[in-house]
Amino acid sequence: YGLVVAPALSFANPFV
Repeated sequence: YGLVVAPALSFANPFV
């Protein structure tokens, strides 16, 4: 994924 968007989407996507 992206190093910047990964922490922002990890709460919505458990698989991230």
